[in-house]
Amino acid sequence: MSCRKPFGAGGLLLAAAVVATSAWATMAPGEVDEDCSLASSLVTPHKAWGKQLPGGPVRTLFFVYTGPYDGTWEDTGTRVREPVELLQRFDLQADAVLYCGSGEKWFFHGLKQGEDRAERLLAKPYQLYVIAGFPFGKLPAKFQYLVLSQVAKGAGLVCCGPGAAEYMTPKRLIDPTPPALVEGLPAMDGRRAEEVMKAYRLGQGRGVWLNYETQSLTPRQEFSYAALADYDYWMLWVGRAALWAAGREGDLALTFFGGQPLEIEQTQTKPRGEILLTNRGDEPAAVKISFE
Repeated sequence: MSCRKPFGAGGLLLAAAVVATSAWATMAPGEVDEDCSLASSLVTPHKAWGKQLPGGPVRTLFFVYTGPYDGTWEDTGTRVREPVELLQRFDLQADAVLYCGSGEKWFFHGLKQGEDRAERLLAKPYQLYVIAGFPFGKLPAKFQYLVLSQVAKGAGLVCCGPGAAEYMTPKRLIDPTPPALVEGLPAMDGRRAEEVMKAYRLGQGRGVWLNYETQSLTPRQEFSYAALADYDYWMLWVGRAALWAAGREGDLALTFFGGQPLEIEQTQTKPRGEILLTNRGDEPAAVKISFE
């Protein structure tokens, strides 16, 4: 096997050792499928932000950057684990393609086998495509076309990191940012969601660019207990982008009015913040709100 996916997310969720094994350039049949699988029996502590979605899971294809390698071997770190963590928090039914390289040399994991596998996957339409940690423009032109042809018909495209500069252009920018994409999201690292998440109209489809430094889905952080708590909120950002891009943002929305974070002393009698719950649907909804 050419690589092993470690059981950690963003370097935060586990202290388990990352293992990468050597491989021959020619892989056994089925080995690329195994390496790219997002199946995992390990469930880490997490907040299930978007489970049991109306309409069922969103069919998703991830393209995950695995590092500056040549396609025969990769030490993926926690890059491939991040989509697994997203799947634990949101209703996504997903496949993954692993992609590596640097400069002008880029490779599918498994080389020709990996490229053929990616083309087979793209022969069936997905509702959402996620580019995790590398520029969309580094994919071969044929694969860019296969993705964008589905997006133009109504699928979603989410880019985490470098983005898709040739397609997510100022003339396609949705300004102001749609409230359904960013409302209720907490500020992270001192930045509001609308400063980092940009929405685009791509034909009949939607695009979202999460413009921050990342090796996969979320910004890489050094371990701390505060960072552990933050990780769930970074995943909330990515998951919200995914659902909005796929047109599955839902009818209910929370809007918070007040400082972030809101600090209320035990002796304080007057509130310093307000929460507005909005139902954009036609039917009444039963809602339970909890504070943690």
